[in-house]
Amino acid sequence: MKQCSIVLMLILFMLTPSLSALAQTDDDLYSDGFAAYLNKDYERAKVLWLEAAEAENARAMFNLGLLHEQAKIDNASSEQADTWFDRASKQGYIAADYHLALRWLAQGGRDEAANDLLKKSAQAGYAPAVRRVSPTKIASTASAINTSDSSGNSGNSGNSGNKSTTNRDLLDNAIETSKSNSKYLGKEWIQSKKPEYWTIQMLAFSDQHKIETFIDQHQLHSRAAYFTEKSNEGVLYKLIYGVYDSKDKAEFARQNLPATLTEFGPWLRTMESVQGAIID
Repeated sequence: MKQCSIVLMLILFMLTPSLSALAQTDDDLYSDGFAAYLNKDYERAKVLWLEAAEAENARAMFNLGLLHEQAKIDNASSEQADTWFDRASKQGYIAADYHLALRWLAQGGRDEAANDLLKKSAQAGYAPAVRRVSPTKIASTASAINTSDSSGNSGNSGNSGNKSTTNRDLLDNAIETSKSNSKYLGKEWIQSKKPEYWTIQMLAFSDQHKIETFIDQHQLHSRAAYFTEKSNEGVLYKLIYGVYDSKDKAEFARQNLPATLTEFGPWLRTMESVQGAIID
């Protein structure tokens, strides 16, 4: 009897890692894949995102499309990029609509479907699509924002709720965070960063109160800063997010921002370009 108990304990011990793996959520798999990507272990990222995609994680689907599109993995293919972007698009992932539309336009033969996707993405407020469909609308759209829904429901049905929170630590893998006592980071904080580093420009507002309200709503005080820059519309208050030591890290962080921060198409800038654009 004692021998049987020992055998049973050994079997349970051997099964424990498998049971633990089964307990991983698609959020966990996605986050682990993100960490692998930042470490340039693209094959590991692919394996983890494939598991997350099986659980209908739209962001994992989108990133699998990027791995194929950017030829980061073995046996990368254009067909697989289309497939994964299409699956993410069907889950309501706005960025996937835009990527897939551009791919279809480049390939030819599906122009009508591609333009429908572009319009859909533009109507959802995705800035690259808005600029492509109607270049004059993007500035007025951004300036017109009074408040922003912080619930996580921005047309991305596969990535709402606490999914954004799950990835926050990874997305904030910026080189430096604030130790400032100031409630809002500004010119001095920006000028203190290395010019060769990269950041993510988020939104532009014509009203200082609106940009501070946005920071408050999304709790970005230690991760974002704003500055003033001249434009054709006058002076705009522009929000940047994070500081990264490489363009690759900044780009991947941009692609994986929480849904509530991607509605207007954030884009990359060097800190040097930001520092050079600041006006008092």
